[in-house]
Amino acid sequence: MISAPGIAGAPLLVTGLLAAGALAALLATTRALLITIASALRPGPAASPARQLFTFRAALLIAAVLAGAAAILYPPDPITA
Repeated sequence: MISAPGIAGAPLLVTGLLAAGALAALLATTRALLITIASALRPGPAASPARQLFTFRAALLIAAVLAGAAAILYPPDPITA
């Protein structure tokens, strides 16, 4: 899909900008989803700030590892993707 501007004869600058924009959107969405997941798993307000930070970071790491494992174990079907 990213090579479509190149195939259509668009300049390389346009192709590069399109690829950079798509990657930036992907990273922003991924970051927002990981922060949301980690925030949902944090302990209650009675926990100390250090405990909350540790739990947040641990949940973030677990969510990222699970997402990476799912991407490796279940790649998209090239026909429908």
